[in-house]
Amino acid sequence: MDLRVMKLDAGDEESFSKINQPHSAIRFGDLVRNLKRTPEITIQTMFVEGEIENSSEKDLRAWRERIKEI
Repeated sequence: MDLRVMKLDAGDEESFSKINQPHSAIRFGDLVRNLKRTPEITIQTMFVEGEIENSSEKDLRAWRERIKEI
């Protein structure tokens, strides 16, 4: 892979579950740990508003913290 573009649409477990509706085997903490291990990545994010959203101030604050961590 020449360009590593990874997706992270949430900054916490609750938002991750609502937005991505992952298979039960996928855990948010594992996803973040794996992103941290991947060198030279670009994070792609989709922010949405509506019935399900990840763009509240709380959500954005959590997302920024995860980006700093990664």
